[in-house]
Amino acid sequence: GRMADWKGQVRDWAVENSTTAALVNGT
Repeated sequence: GRMADWKGQVRDWAVENSTTAALVNGT
């Protein structure tokens, strides 16, 4: 459903954002 897709998008973004932040922070 659309809501599931939206949550999936947010989760994917959060994962990518966390990974990027970790790389930037050097952790």
